[in-house]
Amino acid sequence: MKSPIFSGLVLGIFAFSLFACSEDSTNNAGGAVDVGNSIATDTTAKDTIFLKDTITVIKQDTVVKQDTIVKQDTIMKQDTIVKQDTIVKKDTIIDTVIVQKPDSNETPKEDGSTISGVVQKGPFLTGSSVYAFELDDEKLLQTGRAFHGKTTSNGQFKIANASFTSKYAILEATGYFINEITGKESDGQITMRTIADISDKEMVNINFLTQLAYDRISYLVLNKEMSIDQAKQQAEAEIIKTFFGTNAGENFENLNIFGSSEDDAKLLALSILILSDKSDAKFSKTLAEISEDIETDGSYDDEKTKLSMAEYAAFYMDIKSIRKNVEKIAGGSVPDFEKAIYDYWTNTFGLGLCTAENEGEIKKNQNEKSAYSTTNFICKNNIWEPYYLNPACDYGTFVDERDGKVYHTTKIGNQTWMAENLRYAADTYKCQNDNKAYCEKYGFYYTYENIACPAGYHIPSIAEWDELFNTVSEPDLAANDLRAIGGWNINKHPGNKKDQDAFCFSAIPAGVIPYGDEGNTAYYPSADLLSRAGETTPVASRNIVITAAKDIRYSNMFFSVATPVRCIKDTEE
Repeated sequence: MKSPIFSGLVLGIFAFSLFACSEDSTNNAGGAVDVGNSIATDTTAKDTIFLKDTITVIKQDTVVKQDTIVKQDTIMKQDTIVKQDTIVKKDTIIDTVIVQKPDSNETPKEDGSTISGVVQKGPFLTGSSVYAFELDDEKLLQTGRAFHGKTTSNGQFKIANASFTSKYAILEATGYFINEITGKESDGQITMRTIADISDKEMVNINFLTQLAYDRISYLVLNKEMSIDQAKQQAEAEIIKTFFGTNAGENFENLNIFGSSEDDAKLLALSILILSDKSDAKFSKTLAEISEDIETDGSYDDEKTKLSMAEYAAFYMDIKSIRKNVEKIAGGSVPDFEKAIYDYWTNTFGLGLCTAENEGEIKKNQNEKSAYSTTNFICKNNIWEPYYLNPACDYGTFVDERDGKVYHTTKIGNQTWMAENLRYAADTYKCQNDNKAYCEKYGFYYTYENIACPAGYHIPSIAEWDELFNTVSEPDLAANDLRAIGGWNINKHPGNKKDQDAFCFSAIPAGVIPYGDEGNTAYYPSADLLSRAGETTPVASRNIVITAAKDIRYSNMFFSVATPVRCIKDTEE
């Protein structure tokens, strides 16, 4: 639903009432004259404008998105100036004069008042425009007074000389932001707003949560006849409950992603969760969809998106790198957003608490709608972690003397296999998407020349792979018995619910670098090498692929491709 705030705002930006005119011999040309935080168009004029009342001139540097569209393709000479009651959308109009004449019975809040705060998705870049639009009390209609400022470092802004008669204002900012997950500048701009009571404070923040609440507040005021204060209180409580299942705390406009409170942590956590691995364009689209969904009933009901947020957080989010990025941006400490993210996905999966009392407990994802509903989690050091081994298996163990890592092993027929992917930190190992969370889940990825199985183990040959498949079942049926119970995307492959991991091989779908496909396929190299026709130097290895279907496939992988590795124990003489 489009926001009604700006509907029916202006009868015409050039509808002015003439106060008085007389001739003037002054000739000023060459642009705009700067007057504090306001500008007036400086043109050659034959007439002098005399005003009976005080007129405030405000600078409008950039376009402000509003609902009512009145497109002005050109700037026209204005010989008369009258009170402008509303603000309209313009298409990049520079040096526009907005003159605000207060009614004679109105007393401005205080000349020289300053509104300051921060604009944050991640923080907006320096130079982003921030506007304050005065609202009449309780009706969400703009009075015509608008004041402008710009962001400085870390999204801080200050709007000086803001003289309001009303206690309410819309604060709106448009700009690029720092992506908390990547630590890089966004590719596109976003607009965020807040509806704030500015009567008794000069600090008002614009952030992710104030934007989510914006349309809901408007709806409650205009359709449910609530006061602005009542609407703000209800909207904020509903939003916190729909995402975190808890009661609201501080007002959203007081929150800061660099703050220290629990509510500051929730702001940063939700901002990260919804951003996840989305592009800037996809994020903007998702933000708009969430705001629209919340608008009429105060609840976000898109279970698919909420689940995808939880799944990304549980399996793929590199939380340590995100903390480093945010701390670097902040230039100091940041709130405990990790706990808020952890609480979000564990609640979504219905896992309950992990404490010393249930240490070692293995529990299945309780959300049947999840793409990973078959995945188990283990309670370990007060934290639930994904667990891809089979709780019913009696695994052996092996210690890699090079780094002390312990691997589970499984004996299948006459062979002993590592039941986990290799995690030896060779100098050139890789992680899917350059994200360490993938390596924590799937093990390390190696190009062929960098594979280093531990002493007593080696890379299996195709003949050894074939022996495994024939021991388990026929090759075209073996995948069902080799796949781990969990980790496979059952939304794409519903048959994976039948995975038994009957031989404790516990294959997980790590995909391949650089082609991805994680969640769907498990690639493993063999010792059999291939050369180009007429050449003797090997350039590729023969690989096997355990698929999400029931069959096993064979493929050729160039040495530049990186895959996980399963090692097999040397044959005992």
